[in-house]
Amino acid sequence: MKTSITVDMGKLNSEFEVTFAPLNEPNIYSLFIPSLPLSEYDAIEIHPVIETDGICEVTDNPAEASIWSVYLHLITGGVECIADFLGDRSKLAQEYANTIHRNTGWPVSGPDVEVVVKSNRGGQGMRTMLKVDGNWVTAEAPASPEDLCIWLWKHDGKDAVVADDEKGIYYCGSVELLLQYRSKGRAAHTFVPLELMNRG
Repeated sequence: MKTSITVDMGKLNSEFEVTFAPLNEPNIYSLFIPSLPLSEYDAIEIHPVIETDGICEVTDNPAEASIWSVYLHLITGGVECIADFLGDRSKLAQEYANTIHRNTGWPVSGPDVEVVVKSNRGGQGMRTMLKVDGNWVTAEAPASPEDLCIWLWKHDGKDAVVADDEKGIYYCGSVELLLQYRSKGRAAHTFVPLELMNRG
């Protein structure tokens, strides 16, 4: 559903560039203005990207990223890239996405392992839930932070959940799942990117 968004993306980008100007040497990131009115979008996505001979492709493995791209999701489907950050600047890409989120209220999607990785727990004591042929399949979560990160990236946007039973938090692979869990009063987050490989 379209909503009225009055954010001035040109001003937002300018303010971001002023704040983080010391980090943009040489040309660490590029910001773009969306081609359509903001009412045409409804969410923010971040993905690691491999660039080869000028051709960019999203990768499932953040460690391979040469670029981190920020996208706006179109209500009608598909995404539009609005920012590129060099591969060792994933934290800055996350900050840019968070800036847009704070101004629009749109959800940010991408692996959210912040609580997991900051405690160096990896997926220990957690379980994954993945819908396969209409049925939910449960398994132990990958033990290491790196393997958990890769699992999350591979299942981003899908019917996938990492359940932290100790803290009662559900990390959801899609906005639809997030809303389902929250409608039941559960603590839930979407996957959002976090610096995992000690880069930047």
